[in-house]
Amino acid sequence: MINSVTLSRTLQVYQLRKKERGILEYLNNYIDKIKASDIPITPFCQCQNSGLKVNNTSGWCESCGLGLVPGVMLPPWTSGHPEINRIIFHTQIKSNHIFDHIEWINYDRFTNVKKIIKGVRGDGYSASWIDGPMYLYGMARNGEQNVIIKSLGKSSSNVTPEFLRELESYVKLVTSYTELRYELLGSVQCYGLTRDPNTQEYMLVTEYIKGGDLRNYLSKNFKNMKWLDHKLKILISIAKGLKLIHESGFIHQDLHLGNILIGKDGSAYISDLGLYPFITLSDQDSKKESTPKGIFGVLPYVAPEVLERILPYTKESDIYSFGIIMWSLSSGKLPFSGCPFNTSLALEICNGERPEININETPQCYIDLMKRCWDSEPHKRPNIQEIYEILLDWYFLINEYEEFKKFDEMIKSDIEEKSTIFESEDVVHYSQFIDLDAISKEETFEVLDDDDLYSAKPYNIGTPSDVSTN
Repeated sequence: MINSVTLSRTLQVYQLRKKERGILEYLNNYIDKIKASDIPITPFCQCQNSGLKVNNTSGWCESCGLGLVPGVMLPPWTSGHPEINRIIFHTQIKSNHIFDHIEWINYDRFTNVKKIIKGVRGDGYSASWIDGPMYLYGMARNGEQNVIIKSLGKSSSNVTPEFLRELESYVKLVTSYTELRYELLGSVQCYGLTRDPNTQEYMLVTEYIKGGDLRNYLSKNFKNMKWLDHKLKILISIAKGLKLIHESGFIHQDLHLGNILIGKDGSAYISDLGLYPFITLSDQDSKKESTPKGIFGVLPYVAPEVLERILPYTKESDIYSFGIIMWSLSSGKLPFSGCPFNTSLALEICNGERPEININETPQCYIDLMKRCWDSEPHKRPNIQEIYEILLDWYFLINEYEEFKKFDEMIKSDIEEKSTIFESEDVVHYSQFIDLDAISKEETFEVLDDDDLYSAKPYNIGTPSDVSTN
């Protein structure tokens, strides 16, 4: 017999499998905005600022986007470095709407700048952007908005060709969104670049996600988290963001709890406040020629083939990291908690050691996928498209839904007995330098102290007063 619950879930499945969740609502809202505006719904419309006809319905054109004097192809700003000017300028002359470009933002447009991250590659700050980003219709701006400013550790005097390649690759990724893909993306928006007038270092300006990172979120909320309402929702958001990164031809390279931010609606956003973890797939052949002495990362999340230098970072190594994140979401714990992050642990990981799974609190289908993700053989790991589809099936198909619902009931019955997680953790769960030479020689490598940690360490982006700068 088909009851109302079954019918409701079936209808949800049908709607989702036709299009990604939320797409129809987004399109309807978008059309309503257009109808409510003065912009005609035609293949071409007139830009509200410059008066030129443009091939979109946002009223955005490259002329007013650049703020150019007609016939003079020079931007009215400068970053202080011609190649960085070129990178920014290129996104703007190709721009069709608000989401597919970055801008140069003068540092004096920021107030309440407070350090929240200290790292070897550069410090991170919270700040208020006086003007805020441009919104969809016309050239008006949103007004004052909280942002994150992350130093790239490079001034105009020491910009290297390698740095410029990394920057251009990163910018290519963050400006690859269409209007619809941006709405569906589980990733943090980059608004542009600026430069600290005191240090002369270039800095990224990115979206401020109020909820903080996933490590902090789990430490505060895990006791009350349910599979269907929280854990799967977060995991689907992460998969959605990683899916776009991989589809765009990129690898993240440093995926861990500290690089996953949680929005106020409970959705997850992939972030890295620097651009160092990103490389393009096309660059890998050139990178194979040199053997790195080490890498920056959180050891439990680094794939064994990377630790052993069998392979460089690949999409499959991101999937391994995703599997470890799955484990933390299911257990509420940090992987290999209590173990020193040294050569001994690295060798154990390379030999197949993985975090212990609590089979009494984890659905079997979840365990099976998690084990596939952290398989020692990269070619046996599922790709992110398959993972994303599996997660959606769990959330919307009846049988899988009921299995997770059963585990939610089990968790509810013993919620008072759960121990506090992440407390009294003395292991450094931040990205740090991992000496690959030492691993290959079975020698102990140095665990860096807090002052030497790489900037990708987990951070709390709550109110600035709540954030540690250590």
